[in-house]
Order: sequence, then structure tokens, then C-alpha cells
Amino acid sequence: GQDEDIARKEALVSCEWLSANRSNVTILDVRGMVDTMIHEDGESKDMLYVGLREEYNQGHVPGAAFVDWTKDIADLSSTIPVQLADADTFGAAMVEKGVSNDTPVVVYDGGKMMFATRLWWALKLYGHPRVHVLDGGITRWKLEEREVEMDHTIPPKPNTTFKASIQYPFLRTEVNEVEHILQLVSEKKDTPRTHIVDARPPAQFQGTEKRGCVKCVAGRIPNAVNVPCGMFFGKTDGAGYVTLEEMRAVFEKKELPIEKSNRYLVYCNGGIASTLVIFALWQSGVPLANLS
Repeated sequence: GQDEDIARKEALVSCEWLSANRSNVTILDVRGMVDTMIHEDGESKDMLYVGLREEYNQGHVPGAAFVDWTKDIADLSSTIPVQLADADTFGAAMVEKGVSNDTPVVVYDGGKMMFATRLWWALKLYGHPRVHVLDGGITRWKLEEREVEMDHTIPPKPNTTFKASIQYPFLRTEVNEVEHILQLVSEKKDTPRTHIVDARPPAQFQGTEKRGCVKCVAGRIPNAVNVPCGMFFGKTDGAGYVTLEEMRAVFEKKELPIEKSNRYLVYCNGGIASTLVIFALWQSGVPLANLS
């Protein structure tokens, strides 16, 4: 709809825009890292998920609150690491960081964008109407020689309320639902047409490199198209998104048709990199209701 078109156009913001609007928004720093540790078998890699609070303490956008993506917004009871917390837990964490339904939120990370888009995705899933992503994150902010703050005792904003409720049910898809969708795709009975998109690097897609536990199987989901999330990073300073035209060119190169009526199910290893591709698909015109 029209509201979504406006939100889409305003979603990716520049450092200049944030500098001018800092007092009117809630700013969240969600810097993180995914590291790997090679198993004794020499093949499979274990994932290490880290929230970079120390980097936040050493300098952040003035007024930003730090969100530890591995603790603050994670379902700590899940056997799968760093899965998103339920609505109540997520909502309480956001209120603690000063988020409210009626104030725009700006999220940023170190510049590779996937932690910022992961928090954007979570906020949209849980119904926040206005979420912006800072293009280039703290890397771009510092390159432009903008002010950074060392203070990490950000006072909470008074009387903030964030009611988290799922607005786009398809935006998060459980395994049993995925299996049902895959069955329909394989039988060519998927209505609307559904595209399975793998956001991982080509080596993982092709099965020559394996991530996760020793027992994990290498390879990909059947019928998936490989659109590696790294294709959307800006090339000039290694931070931020490519232009909208370049985003569309990536999908065209990968022969992934962008149709508003189609559905797109995007996956990676842990649900982080996939949000970068989901954001790019949304920017390219696919409605949030058709993205997962």
C-alpha cells in the first residue's frame, strides 16, 4: 500500500539525515559478529555469536542505546542459538532501550548491515511502524568525521511503551511451514509463486564448505537460488548498501524475478545474513507480507 511505499523510501537513511533528526528518533546500536571455529574433523565450522558492547563503549552515535543481539533479543531457551525472542520478551527489551510505538527508530551496526537489518526485521515483525536503517553504520559515521560519544549510561526515555504484536505472520517462518511450502514448490502447486533464496556464500550453497555442528549436512534446500548477501555491500568504503539500481541488477543477474505478487522465502545459517537480502527485496518493491 501507499504507507508501505513511503516507509520503503524512507527506510535507508544517511548519516546526514540522522545527524539532523537525532533528537526525534530512538537510536539503537546493534553491532555484532559471527565468528567460526574449525572442528577437529577439519571440515565443519562451529559458529560463535558475539555482541560487540566493548566497541559500543569505545564510541557510538550520540544518544544510541546498545542492543546485544545474542542476549537482549534472543530466545535463551531455544536449543538453536540466537533465535529471536517472543513478543513479550522482545517488547520489554525494546522499552528498556527507549523504544516506543510512536517514535521512529534508527538501527545501525558496524557497516556490514546484517545486524542492523536483523533488528529492522524483528521490529517490523513485531509491528513497529517506522524503522530506519543507517546506511554504512558506525563505519560511515566515523568516515564522515561525525561526533561520537563514549558515555554508555544512556538514560532511558521516559514513559516509553512498545506493544509488540506480530504484524506480518509470514515474515518469520517455522520449519514445519517451510517443509509444507517446499512440498508445494516441488509439485508446482505454490500459489502465489514462491521463490526459495539462499543468502549464504557460494561455497556453502554448493556444499563445498560446511557451517554448524559436525552432524550438520552440507548443501542447500532444493530449488533454492543463491543470492549471497555480500553482493549488496557498498564497494567504495566497504560499508553500507549498494544503490537501488544495483540491488535490482543483482537479482536480475541471479535470474530471480522481482514480482510484487510472488513470495520469497530467504534463509542462511542462523537467520542474520538472510535479513540483508530480505531488506534488499523489500527495497526492490516486494511487500513485507510476501517476505520471509
